[in-house]
Formats: sequence, C-alpha cells, structure tokens
Amino acid sequence: MNDLDKRFTKALVEFIRKGKGRRVTIWARLLTRIAGIEENHSNVVKAAKFLKKLAESGLLIVEVRKRFTKSCALNYVIRDDMYLWILAKEDPGRAETYVLRIVRKIEG
Repeated sequence: MNDLDKRFTKALVEFIRKGKGRRVTIWARLLTRIAGIEENHSNVVKAAKFLKKLAESGLLIVEVRKRFTKSCALNYVIRDDMYLWILAKEDPGRAETYVLRIVRKIEG
C-alpha cells in the first residue's frame, strides 16, 4: 500500500460523505481530480486499479458507460444500501480504515 492508496481512499470516502442522492457514481479520472493528484495517464491507471480492487471485493458496483466511439468507460457506483455508503456517512474515519484494510488484504 502506498501514499496514493491513502489519498484515493480519503477522496472516495469524502465523495460518498458529501453525496446528496441515493447513489454516487465515480470513475478513475474523477477520483484523481478529487484526490488532488495530477491527472496524467499513470495516475488515472492507478486510480482505475484501486477502484477495480474495491469492485472485486464487493464494495462498489461496476457499470459500463457506452460512448459514441468503440471505447467504453467504467463507472463505479455506491448505493445508499451498501455498507461503504452507510459507514462513510456515519463514521468517515472508520470507513477509510475499512477500505485501506481491504486494499491491503487484496495486495497480499
């Protein structure tokens, strides 16, 4: 686990905490922007890998957004009935610890 994972985690929890509706949707480039990290290709790929880890562990839902070109983008969704949403709204510090623990476990 590195400093970027911590910044991504803090940004994700803050993004969820400030969410007004019943779900929030995030993608890799937006996560780098919220975390205050330079939006170069390398950092966006690292954010995408971070979000993919969380999706594989079941914390996020993956949605595919079709574009007009042949490429597609992945959206990651957190709904209000999911554990991460509830934890981020009630106790953001505990939510950050929980996400970091899962990322650490996945990395091995």
